[in-house]
Amino acid sequence: MIVARAWGFEPSTMLVWDKTPKGIGLGGTFTLANEYLLFCRSGTVKAKQRVKGNHWHLPREKHSRKPDFFRNLITETFGDLDRIELFARQKSGNWDVWGNEVESSVAL
Repeated sequence: MIVARAWGFEPSTMLVWDKTPKGIGLGGTFTLANEYLLFCRSGTVKAKQRVKGNHWHLPREKHSRKPDFFRNLITETFGDLDRIELFARQKSGNWDVWGNEVESSVAL
């Protein structure tokens, strides 16, 4: 959250992807089967709809690839606003992306 604020974003909500474990999974005593997506805002952003919950069980994707579900959910909830995915692995739709595994469309 400190990094998000340093880049000019305000952390808003933690979205949780509960993914189906593959084998025993990573971790020690408790294996890890969740990923967390930090949703942040820049400026005033009004939602078009209210979303019930912040936790979804979705199938595991290719290594570290986030389901399109989350991008679609954010787009449907907030409409056609400027959006960026940080630490992205691939370009997706009308989203700006930034990361070391994708050709970044912005410089931070």
